[in-house]
Amino acid sequence: MSIVAAPPPSAPTAAPAVPSPLPPAVWSPPAVPTLPMRRFSVDEYDRMIEVGILTSDERIELIRGWLIPQMSKNLPHIAGTRRARKQFARLQLVGCFLDIQDPIRLLDSKPEPDLMVVRGGEEQFDKRAILPADVALILEVADSSIEFDRTWKLVMYAEAGIRAYWIINLADHCVEVFDDPTGPAPEPAYRSQQTFKPGDSVPVVIDGHEVGRVAVNDLLP
Repeated sequence: MSIVAAPPPSAPTAAPAVPSPLPPAVWSPPAVPTLPMRRFSVDEYDRMIEVGILTSDERIELIRGWLIPQMSKNLPHIAGTRRARKQFARLQLVGCFLDIQDPIRLLDSKPEPDLMVVRGGEEQFDKRAILPADVALILEVADSSIEFDRTWKLVMYAEAGIRAYWIINLADHCVEVFDDPTGPAPEPAYRSQQTFKPGDSVPVVIDGHEVGRVAVNDLLP
């Protein structure tokens, strides 16, 4: 009878490595592709809308020549925009009017801010676009778009010379106010920044004159 030797015990196999959890996703402006891509001028963008290539259902903005999908508006964003409109409508805006979620024509962009204080009367813009020189103040309501509003949009508005830029920051429950833009510069920015928290009131300054104050509590849903 032959005897078959038992096989030697195998070495214990290491447990498969468990991948560490990914850090929380942070939204940032979309990266520019490394392959050559064609950018669009504001005139080309307007023409695509005129002929129906782009429709209002697509919710697209032209940002630095790129067609960027707008962030979907959730209930807090809608409420924040509604509250801002209500509070600004109470102010004595002599020689200005409020414009809500309509485009402003910049050099290479056509964003649609949540609110603008525009110099002049509404009828002046029946046949022409709103330009940076027409705008005294721009306001954006930000939740998941906060980094985009603090970077790309802030730089665009500062470069265009928009005098005052407000961000209603829903994530951090505050209002950020930027003033004194550099205009065209190697790194466009605002020279002044203030943050107002619940309990504070924000001075509304139009062309260097305070026209009233808005309570932060009245702007945050």
